[in-house]
Amino acid sequence: MNRQLMGAGILGLGLLLGGCGTGNQEQSVAVDVQTGALSGQNIEIGTLTGIQDSASDTLAFKEEYESLNDTGHLHIEVPTTMDIDTLEFSELKQLLSDSKTSGIFYFGFPTCPWCRNLLPELLAAMQENGLSKLYYYNPKAIRDKKVLNESGVVVTEVEAGEEYQYLLERLDEVLPEYEGLNDPKIKRLYVPFVVVLKDGKIVGHHLSTLDEQTDPAIPLTEKLKHKLRKVLTEQFSSLIQYGCDPVLTGTDHTNC
Repeated sequence: MNRQLMGAGILGLGLLLGGCGTGNQEQSVAVDVQTGALSGQNIEIGTLTGIQDSASDTLAFKEEYESLNDTGHLHIEVPTTMDIDTLEFSELKQLLSDSKTSGIFYFGFPTCPWCRNLLPELLAAMQENGLSKLYYYNPKAIRDKKVLNESGVVVTEVEAGEEYQYLLERLDEVLPEYEGLNDPKIKRLYVPFVVVLKDGKIVGHHLSTLDEQTDPAIPLTEKLKHKLRKVLTEQFSSLIQYGCDPVLTGTDHTNC
């Protein structure tokens, strides 16, 4: 996984980065500090190891979603040209807590039918605007479950841990109300959910696909796909000005 989580104070080469993605391996890579980062300092991975680590993370994401094709799930394809980081919660928290973070975050999971409708259009919209860096986190296992009993009292059937509580607090301003509880103060992280950060502030977000789509089993028409890409582009338009930022675009800054 291409690490972008180092803080300021990194002055040279030979740092040890912990590879994550689909495993807990550690990779020793040489890094070259070039420009300001999304979080702390921008670490330009200057070795083949770093490039392979990023590519393997994208391929793991591609496999996670495409492995469900033709198994009763909507067929989707993930371009290998994207730079997708699958985050552990600790990495996600570090990014969301850093006032210098700018980027696009996608919350979802592969079996979610709405996610499989949104994802291709999200990736297409990013590519159309020269953005390839996507941060991915699957919140399915950490969410709570609440119901309204016959007496009208909210009952928690599945408790949430500190991780989910952090997300509820951090994303509170853009999260929707927990449906069916009749309490606007209780929020829920429904998916698919896209959050756009610029300098640590939420500047865009999008939930689900479009109001016109009422059944995720019926794919979006080309007209609706175009509309969804336009809606998504509007949400991360503030990042487009970054242009050749190597972190957002996934390119070598020397080629910009």
